[in-house]
Amino acid sequence: FGWQVGKLDISGAFLQGDPLRRNIWVELPQILIKMGLVDPIRRFRKIVKGVYGLNQAPRLWFVRLCKFLCSIGFTQSLIDPCLFILVRGGAVVAVLAIYVDDLLMGGKIETIEEILAALDAEFTSGSPELSTKVDCMSYTGKDLTFSRAPDGRLEEIRIDQTAYINSKLAPTIPDMDFGKRTAQEPLKPKECDTYRELQGKLAWVGNTRMDIAIDISEGASASHAPTVGDMK
Repeated sequence: FGWQVGKLDISGAFLQGDPLRRNIWVELPQILIKMGLVDPIRRFRKIVKGVYGLNQAPRLWFVRLCKFLCSIGFTQSLIDPCLFILVRGGAVVAVLAIYVDDLLMGGKIETIEEILAALDAEFTSGSPELSTKVDCMSYTGKDLTFSRAPDGRLEEIRIDQTAYINSKLAPTIPDMDFGKRTAQEPLKPKECDTYRELQGKLAWVGNTRMDIAIDISEGASASHAPTVGDMK
């Protein structure tokens, strides 16, 4: 195929969504009035577009991004609404995946550069990453490592979560001394919180570690009332 991989992060995505379709007003903090920064008569302001903290903001951003991708030729997948496919001449020439404000795309390098240019012209974004220029890139907590042929073609893409495990999971594993407590004894409230936090992180690791899927499932089934044995 000769495809490459590209990644783009949209800056302040929720501020770049579609306009609001309803009237929403907010009252500015009283501290601004006391400081003389806001006229008390004008302390109420109308929100005209999505802002962080507004429930509608993620939806407004996703709607605008979907409309733009469709306008440049992409088709939204019927199976996964966050997957977009670009077809030209009866052949798939590019695919694009969305995770909130992180975009990952695959296709011929010329096609990827064309898509990146269109996105950069429409949205405020960070610097793109291309598999032709980097040996690895991170996407949603996963590390993508590229192996190339002598002519530059991608031969292999290896996905792992080593960085996530070392930086997020490992430091949160507690060193607990349960002493003479039996395996059937319920965990204390704070210990239950720790257990559930670890289960959530382990579930995310399961994206690339299918070999521990059964263990993760069994651990998650005990989350409602974990015991000392479950934690061990």
